[in-house]
Amino acid sequence: MGSTRMCHFFLLLFILNTAFIANVSMANNATESSWLLRIKSELIDPLGALSNWSPTTHICNWNGITCAVDQEHIIGLNLSGSGISGSIPSNFCLRGSKLQQLFLARNMLSGKFPLELLNCSSIQQLDLSDNSFEGELPSSLDKLQNLTDLVLNNNSFVGSLPPEIGNISSLEGLFLFGNFFTGKIPMEIGRLQSLSTIYLYDNQMSGLIPRELTNCTSLTEIDFFGNHFTGPIPETIGKLKDLVVLHLRQNDLSGPIPPSMGYCKSLQILALADNRLSGSIPPTFSYLSELTKITLYNNSFEGLLPHSLFSLKSLKIINFSRNKFNLSYNNFSGRLPSELGNCSNLLKLSLHHNNLSVILDLSKNLFTGEIPPSLGNLMKLERLNLSFNQLEGKVPPSLGKLTSLHVLNLSNNHLEGEIPSTFSGFPLNSFLKNKGLCGPPLGSCSESTSQGKMQLSNTQVAAIIVAIVFTSTVICLVMLYIMLRIWCNWRKVTISSAEGGNVAHKTRNGVYWNMNSFGLIHSPDKQNSAATTSFYNLKMETKENTNM
Repeated sequence: MGSTRMCHFFLLLFILNTAFIANVSMANNATESSWLLRIKSELIDPLGALSNWSPTTHICNWNGITCAVDQEHIIGLNLSGSGISGSIPSNFCLRGSKLQQLFLARNMLSGKFPLELLNCSSIQQLDLSDNSFEGELPSSLDKLQNLTDLVLNNNSFVGSLPPEIGNISSLEGLFLFGNFFTGKIPMEIGRLQSLSTIYLYDNQMSGLIPRELTNCTSLTEIDFFGNHFTGPIPETIGKLKDLVVLHLRQNDLSGPIPPSMGYCKSLQILALADNRLSGSIPPTFSYLSELTKITLYNNSFEGLLPHSLFSLKSLKIINFSRNKFNLSYNNFSGRLPSELGNCSNLLKLSLHHNNLSVILDLSKNLFTGEIPPSLGNLMKLERLNLSFNQLEGKVPPSLGKLTSLHVLNLSNNHLEGEIPSTFSGFPLNSFLKNKGLCGPPLGSCSESTSQGKMQLSNTQVAAIIVAIVFTSTVICLVMLYIMLRIWCNWRKVTISSAEGGNVAHKTRNGVYWNMNSFGLIHSPDKQNSAATTSFYNLKMETKENTNM
């Protein structure tokens, strides 16, 4: 009997507890529902992203809402890319809210950083990126003690980063790029032991990169591209053993690369281009076995490149242009890259005392000037193709030292002079279409000279003949024209009478020829001939022509 009562008692407790929890859950949902509906009323929602926020629908089914497993609290609000606009409402966070994720990216929200969000102390991830927020970040930002990711990129925030940001010990990702932040990086940032990613690129920040940053030993990515940072790279950079990306391009950094950088053994991408860095590449770079891309262009680096740099098996992209490196006396070997032919502005390439070998193909470009004699130092070169360019001058004798060369093509250039005797065994087509080249396998240089003179003489003869023919033709045409004019003027005769009549011929000066008699006479040479000869008895009278 006692045990039965005990069972009834526990059953009653269970029912009451369940009812209590249900009532609490309903009360919480009702409270959060009313809170969210107030927020909806203060936002502009042209796309209807909040259309199903209604008291008739359970709050956990509303668009963008994530509830806890027990559906007792809202833990996530994601309205990214919803097209909402306006300002963050002043009552945005409920007291005792359990909200952990707030994603409002890619909207048209505006105003200053919403201080109302600082009441959401449980927030872990805050994303306000790609909006139109402005003004400075509040110094009270460290109220968000549970924050792991602060994403504010691509807004219009200004001013310096508040030092209090260093108090958010849980912070792992700091994404502030694409704003108008100025000033220095606060030293307090070195307290963020959990920080793994810091993106400050495309701002207007300046000053030194603080040494304290290297205390953030969890860092994997640093991107400060496009700012105005000055001074040297911190010498303690080597403390960042997990660093994968270091992007410091387009700043005003100076001084040498710290040797300790070689101890960032996880480094894969190193971008230091467009600065004022100087000195040589530290030998410790040979430790960067994971390195895939390194860009150092537009600096003042000089000296020899450590040969161990090119033994890094993961390395895919190297850009050292616009520096003062000397590639001589290394142990380079294999083929010169065909992409070297794309260097249309290359003025000088010094590769001597290396082991580069096999093929150098720079054909079908627009290279001008002379063939550099230093090519003769590529002792293992087997194929050299410089055809279809605009090279000029003589073939340098130093190329004759290339004893391993078995394919040579210098055709279709403007080369001249005698071909080195060591090349006499190459086929004729290796040198074709170079008007000034001579010597075996082409014709001898003496024959080439005499043929040139003969060709010049023949050209002169041809020019003289053409001139004579042209002049004669012009003279004949002029004479023919004059004779035709004379003949036409004297040919105009009018016969007024068919027999014995006066025939008058009008001339340009008004002189008339009067024919008073007309008859036929026999030929005096042949008595029996029937042939007759006509004659005129002419009398010239000068009389003005009144009809002219």
